[in-house]
Amino acid sequence: MVNAVFIGLDEENPLISNVEWLFLGLYILEILLKLYTFEPRGFFARHQFWNWFDTIIIISALIATIINSSLSSAGSSRQVLDIVFILRILRLIRVMDSIQRFRTIINTLIKIGPTILTFGQLILVVYYIFAMVGMELFKGRVKFFESGSTDPQREFCGNPLLKGTDFAELNYCRNNFNDIISSFILLLELTVLNHKDDDVKKTRIFFVLFHVVVVIIIINIFVAFVLEAFFVEYTVAKSHLQTSLEKKIEELELGVQQDDMDNNLVESMETSENDLGSNETGKGKPSLMFRIASKRYKTVDGLLQKIFEADLGPEDIIEEEDIENPPQSEANIQNPVYDAI
Repeated sequence: MVNAVFIGLDEENPLISNVEWLFLGLYILEILLKLYTFEPRGFFARHQFWNWFDTIIIISALIATIINSSLSSAGSSRQVLDIVFILRILRLIRVMDSIQRFRTIINTLIKIGPTILTFGQLILVVYYIFAMVGMELFKGRVKFFESGSTDPQREFCGNPLLKGTDFAELNYCRNNFNDIISSFILLLELTVLNHKDDDVKKTRIFFVLFHVVVVIIIINIFVAFVLEAFFVEYTVAKSHLQTSLEKKIEELELGVQQDDMDNNLVESMETSENDLGSNETGKGKPSLMFRIASKRYKTVDGLLQKIFEADLGPEDIIEEEDIENPPQSEANIQNPVYDAI
C-alpha cells in the first residue's frame, strides 16, 4: 500500500527514485524468502498465479531499472523509463491479492466466467443478426469522406436526406452499415450511448427494435444474472458452515485432493474398501476420508440450479455431472424389420 502511494508521486524527485530501489529490493527479498519457505516446486505450482505474476513483474522491473540507470542516451533512457513506469503500475495489481475483499471479488468473477462467456456468445449472435439486417437495409446510404475531401456530398454524408441534420453536421458519417466492422461499431455505440441521430421515420423501427431487444431485454437480463450469480457465489464462499467444516477437515488432514480444490463444500464421504472398522489403511492413512466437491459451475444449468435452489423440490435437484452427461436410455428401441412375403 505504501508503494502504491509512492507510485503516484513525482518521479523526477531523486528521493522518490531512491525509495523505488528500496521497494524493489523488498519485493526481491520477499520472493527469495517464499522460494526458501515453499521450495521452487511449491512456489511455482500451476495454481500459484500470483507467485508467477509477482516474479515476472519484479524481475522485469529490476532489469528495466538497471538498464535505465546504465544508459547515457536521453532518448533510449526515456523509452526504458516508460517501460519501468508501466511495470510499476502493474505492481499495483498485487494490492487486489493482499486485500481479502478484492480477492473474493476476483475469485468470484473467475468462477462465473464460463457463464459470462455463454451470455457473451448470445449477445454476439444478436449483434451479428442486426448487423446483417442493417447492411441489407442501409448499406451505401451513408458514405464517409476523408477530412481533406472536396466532394460536395461530404456535407451530407452522400445522402441528400441527411442534409441539414445533426448527423451530417456533426460528421457522424463514419457510423454506417457499409461493412461488418462498421456495423458492429455502430451497434456497440447504440448499446452504450442509446442515441441515434436519424430524422427518417421509416428507419426508426430498426433502431427502436434493436434498443428493445439488446439494451432493455438482453443486457438487463445479463446484468441481473451476473449480479445474482455473484451474490450466490459470494454467499457460498463466506458460508459459516462451509468455512468451519473445511477448516476442520484441513486440520485433521482428511481432505481428498484438497490442494487442487478451493472454496468448496463437503459433498460426500469415502471409506477405504467400504469398511469403517478397518485399521489396515496403509501408510497411516485414516480410514475415513472426505471428498470436497468443486463448486465451479461448468454449465449455466448448474448455476441456475444453485440460484433457484430454494424454490426447487428435492426431486428437481440433480448433480451437475448428470447435466453434462445425461444418462443413456437403457432400452434401445430398434426399428422393426419386416420379412418379405
